[in-house]
Amino acid sequence: MVDAVSIVQAMLTGLMQGGVYALISIGLTIIFGVLGIINFAHAEFMMLGMYTALVLFLGFSVSPLIGFFLLLPLFLVVGALIQRVLIEPIIDEQEDAQLILTFGILLILQNGALVFFGSNPQTMNIAYSSEAFRFLEFTVNQAKAIAFVFAIGAAGATFAFLRFTEFGRAIRATANNSVAAGYAGINVRRVYMAAFGLGIALTATAGALLVMYYPVSPTVGFNFIVLMFVVVVLGGLGSVRGALIAGLLIGVIEALSTVWLPLELQPAVVFALFLAVVLLRPQGLFGKAQRGV
Repeated sequence: MVDAVSIVQAMLTGLMQGGVYALISIGLTIIFGVLGIINFAHAEFMMLGMYTALVLFLGFSVSPLIGFFLLLPLFLVVGALIQRVLIEPIIDEQEDAQLILTFGILLILQNGALVFFGSNPQTMNIAYSSEAFRFLEFTVNQAKAIAFVFAIGAAGATFAFLRFTEFGRAIRATANNSVAAGYAGINVRRVYMAAFGLGIALTATAGALLVMYYPVSPTVGFNFIVLMFVVVVLGGLGSVRGALIAGLLIGVIEALSTVWLPLELQPAVVFALFLAVVLLRPQGLFGKAQRGV
């Protein structure tokens, strides 16, 4: 029989992990909400963020927490350039062209990482990766707790940017109706670049947090891509608030599954939840029947 301490401990652990899930998925939902593109290569930018933070740490002794702030402008530019050079020419094409392109980007990034970094998983050895905060009968890994705080802070800043700044309102207007936004004087092409860059940057910075306690390899994206889409669908396609709440919820559910279910059945919980949402509420728990940020 599972005791209450084990349940609460699992919920705390899942909540910490869920913060990073949320930040990764917010990037994906912004890209879909504004551009209407399902980015199959999204997890590969998380992988690049992990490797970049690792290189900064091993080569230049830059803390991943400092790297978090360095990666934000770097990948904002990288994402904007990819949107302008690769995504924009096919933005009005059929969905299959968009899927093929993003899958091609996935293969290029993954195989490029294999060439440069090899196939062996690498870890970041920092003091707080193996230390824990303790209170009462519970423990929380320090790296996960720090990652949670940074992820929630970044998610909150993104929400405030979209809600309260002029350019954020332009992004939301474009997500709701790009044609009307253009008639209103909004530079839609510029918004597309910024939104794609922001989505990639948030995911890369999440990678800088994740690498503090999770090994990185060129194929690490495969462990997260399905989970990202589950979070985005559960939260509601295009909903930043929904992605935040759903990411935390998925983290808790995933952790609780380790308490009650055998190892073989644990991955099935997330998939079962995904199917239930698709069947019963396809717009997600916090989404609407239309795209929007």
